[in-house]
Amino acid sequence: MIPTISSKETKKDNDQADLTKKIPKRSNNYEINLSNNLLSSQFVNRPHATALKFQMKKSPTPHIVLRKLTKAIKSLKQVSRAQIRCNDCSKMSDKGVKCLNQGLQRLGSLQSLNLNFFDCEVITDKSLKYVAQSLQRLRRLKSIKLDFENCNKITHKGVKKLGKGLQRLGSLHSISLNFQGWQEIKSQGLNSIQEGLQRLGSLRSVNLNYRNNYCIRDRDLTNLSESLGKLNSLESISLDFSICYKITYESFEAFGKDLQKLDSLQSLNLGFARCISITNEVLKKFGEDLQRFISLKFLSLNLAECGKITDEGLKVFGAELQTLTELQSLNLNFNNCDSLENQGLKNLSEGLQGMSSLHSLSLSFRFCGFIKDEDLGYLGETLQKLGSLESIHLDFGNCEQISKEFLNSFLEGFQRISSIKNIKVIV
Repeated sequence: MIPTISSKETKKDNDQADLTKKIPKRSNNYEINLSNNLLSSQFVNRPHATALKFQMKKSPTPHIVLRKLTKAIKSLKQVSRAQIRCNDCSKMSDKGVKCLNQGLQRLGSLQSLNLNFFDCEVITDKSLKYVAQSLQRLRRLKSIKLDFENCNKITHKGVKKLGKGLQRLGSLHSISLNFQGWQEIKSQGLNSIQEGLQRLGSLRSVNLNYRNNYCIRDRDLTNLSESLGKLNSLESISLDFSICYKITYESFEAFGKDLQKLDSLQSLNLGFARCISITNEVLKKFGEDLQRFISLKFLSLNLAECGKITDEGLKVFGAELQTLTELQSLNLNFNNCDSLENQGLKNLSEGLQGMSSLHSLSLSFRFCGFIKDEDLGYLGETLQKLGSLESIHLDFGNCEQISKEFLNSFLEGFQRISSIKNIKVIV
C-alpha cells in the first residue's frame, strides 16, 4: 500500500500543504510536494521521503519561509531529488538563497537538484556563491538544473564562483544552466563555466542558455566548443546564443572541428536566432561539418531572422543533410529570413530525400513570403517518399502565396499514407 499523507486545514493560511505521492504501489517511498508558504513541524518526521518539491508563492519575507523549509527538511536523509521554485518572487534576496542552501547542504543523498530563480531581480553575486558552496558539498549529484533568467544584478564575478563549484561534481551526468537576459556576463565568467565543464568527465548532457547577451563574442563560443570537445561521454548538447549579435563565422570554424570528436553525440540543439552577423558561410560550414556526425539522431537548428542567409547557403546545407542517415528527428527554423527565395525550400527538400530513418520533421518558414503552392507541393512529394516518417509539423504562417485550396489538396495526399500519425500545417 502506498503511504498517503494529508495536512490539516488552518485558519491562518488558506494555502494548504499539498502532499502527493508519485511512487508505484508497494513502495515505502513517496514525494513531498509543498505548494504553500506555511511550513511546520508536520513535515519533519518523513524519513522515507525520496523526493521534495517546493513552490514559493509571493511573500514579503521569503527568507523566513525558506528558513522554515530548511528546518523542515533536516530529517529527510533519503531525499534524492529536490525541485525548488522561487521564480517570479520579487522579494527574493541573497539572504533567502543563503537560507535555502543551508538546508540543501544537509541532503547528503541528493542526486538531482532543480533550482529556479527566474525573474528574481534582487539577488546578486552572493546568491551564486551560496549555490556554489552547496554544490561543493553535494558530491553525489548526477543532475543539476539552475535557472537564473533575468537576474540582472548577477555579474561575471558570481558566475566565476559557480564555475568553481561545478568542478568538484565528478559524478555529474546532466547539467542545465539558464543565464538568459544577462547583460553583464563577460568572458571571465563564461570561461569559468567552461573550465568547470571540461573537468566533468562523466557528463552526458549539456544545456546552456545565453540568449540575449550582448557581451558574448566569438572567442567565448570557441572556448566553449573546445571544452565540450574534451567530454567524450557527451550524448546531448543544447546551446542557445540567440540575439547574441557579436557571433560570426569565426565561432563556427572551431565549433564543428571540436564537436566532431564526440563519437557518442546523438542530440544537437543550436539556437542562433537574430544573430545578425550569421551569413551563408556559417550555414555552409555547419552543413559541411554535419557529415562527421554520423551517429546523430536528433538535430534542431534555429536561424530565425538571420537575414543574410540566402538560397545559396540553404543549398549546401540541404545537400549535406543526406549524410545523416541515422537522423530520426529534424527541426529547422528559418522564420523571417527575408533573403531566402523559393529555390531555397526546393534545395532543402532535395536534401531530405536521403533521410531514410527520419521519424519526425518540423520546418518553420513563417513570414517567408516567397513560398508558393508549387514549392509546398515539391516538399510534399519528397515527404511522401520517406517511409519512416510519422510526424510532420510545417509552419508557413503569413506566407500569403499559399492558397487554402492547395493546402487542402496537400493534406489529402498524406491521408493515404498509413505511417503518418500526426501532420500539422500552419499558413
